[in-house]
Amino acid sequence: THLSGSRAIEVTGLFTGSHAVSGVSVSIGDHSGPAVLSAPADTWPFTRTWTYAYLWPDDSLPDGITRTAEVTATLEGQPVATTQAILTLDVVPPAPVPLTLTGNGVPLEPRTTIREAAPDLVLSWTPSSDGSGLGS
Repeated sequence: THLSGSRAIEVTGLFTGSHAVSGVSVSIGDHSGPAVLSAPADTWPFTRTWTYAYLWPDDSLPDGITRTAEVTATLEGQPVATTQAILTLDVVPPAPVPLTLTGNGVPLEPRTTIREAAPDLVLSWTPSSDGSGLGS
């Protein structure tokens, strides 16, 4: 998934094995519609990608929210394959964390110039968190 615009979440997938699929439809919750379908690869397994813009219905952006997506491939308007997947929608960045840089065990301030050939530099930070359960 990828956030595009203010509330459009781009959902992308792929399928292989057929160059004859004429369309892909996507259903997520109460929203459904056709996906944009790429041209098939020239050689077997004829991989194709599809993209669907899911308009997030709430005012706040999703932060670790799950939704079930159903994707149906069609051939001449008739369904030929359907699959479901649970998507985790998370477009909210984790909370910022303080970074600490040390050189040879001594904290270094921003813009510090180090004049040593091989200093022991260590960058550390405290764990962050967000709605999807990110822990570090």
